[in-house]
Formats: sequence, C-alpha cells, structure tokens
Amino acid sequence: MEDVATTEEIAALHKMHETDHDGCKKKVREFMGRLSADRKAEVEKNLPFCEKVWYGDHDHHGHHGHHGRRHLAERRRRHLHAIDKFLDWLTPEQKNTLE
Repeated sequence: MEDVATTEEIAALHKMHETDHDGCKKKVREFMGRLSADRKAEVEKNLPFCEKVWYGDHDHHGHHGHHGRRHLAERRRRHLHAIDKFLDWLTPEQKNTLE
C-alpha cells in the first residue's frame, strides 16, 4: 500500500476501518486504481482472502461497542487460523512476523 498511498492516507484508512467497513473497502479500491495493470491484477486475485481476514464474516450493526475487547480477541484468533489455513507456504519465521 505504501507504493500508492501516503502515510497519512494509510493512517486514515486504518482509522476508517474501525467505523466504516464499506468506506474502507471503497478507499482500498481507490488505492488499487493507482496501481499498474499487472500489480492491480495480482492484488485483485488476493482481495477476497484479504477482505475475509480484515472484515470477517459477520456484520457489525447493532453491537454499539459493547464487546469490543472480546471481538478483537476473536478477530485475532480468526486471523491466526487464516494464516495457518491459507498461507501454509510461509516459513515459520514469516508466520511469526505476521502474527
């Protein structure tokens, strides 16, 4: 992402992720539009996996922040499962870096 977005844009994206997943997805696609055609095709191929890791599979409506800490722990566990399941080609050192 550093190739197509400024540090400020990336920070804003991370902040937006906490409150507006749809807006975050739109912003990511805007950044993708700045990529070369080859790189964009590569990113689009992996986008469904990345979105699954970042956003999970349940909606966040109606939670009103009542279980934020537990939710973060659940999301973290889901990320680790995704690393083991989908990124089995990584070395143990690379997996530890991602964790």
